[in-house]
Amino acid sequence: MHLNTHTYGGGLTDISRDMTVISRDLTDISRDLTDISRDMTDISRDLTDISRDLTDISTDMTDISSNSTNT
Repeated sequence: MHLNTHTYGGGLTDISRDMTVISRDLTDISRDLTDISRDMTDISRDLTDISRDLTDISTDMTDISSNSTNT
């Protein structure tokens, strides 16, 4: 049985190229996911700040309401 090493070797080269492309794609995806994670952390902080602000506003509104009924 004779194995055509040229064709076989070419197939391995193609697979190697494909694996390199896949590896680059996975690296890009990993970077994108890291960016998304950072963005989500920023959004979480912003929402925490907004929640605090709303709590402050609610407290202020309660104080105003209380003061207006006391006068």
